[in-house]
Amino acid sequence: HPLLELVLPHEDVARGAELEAHLVRSPLAGRVRLALGNLHAELARARAALAVSGTIQIDLLHHRLPTAVLYRVDGAFAALVARHLLTVPWFSVVNLVARAPVFREACFHGEGPKEEFVAELERALFDGPWRAAKVRALDEAALRLGPPGAVLRAAHHALELATRGHA
Repeated sequence: HPLLELVLPHEDVARGAELEAHLVRSPLAGRVRLALGNLHAELARARAALAVSGTIQIDLLHHRLPTAVLYRVDGAFAALVARHLLTVPWFSVVNLVARAPVFREACFHGEGPKEEFVAELERALFDGPWRAAKVRALDEAALRLGPPGAVLRAAHHALELATRGHA
């Protein structure tokens, strides 16, 4: 899709040189725009995401972005262990919260399932009914997290626990 804008957003401006060096060596050199510093502005413009496993997924959930999540391990043995010894059905935090495979995910060693992930992203970009179903699933996952203000609620709860019995 030559007209598609590919963006690598990152909140940490200090990592710009490192990320640029990776992009220059990438097969997509010259096709990807590095956007540093305002992650949420870039996510608000996006229609789909390819992400690593980690806390970024909460940001992607916030923006209701259909996402494919990659977790590349260092060796074939680690990939085998991940597939057969994990006791949870998914490693994506969004899928765990949703209790369903909302984000496509793959844990792999080597090149990974490129064709499957390209197909997933194409559906997110160009298949309106599929995309709408994914966004509804993301809405449901976000509801499971509760309303905004989780940090403040957690702080109040911690203070209540800390002061219990001291009144």
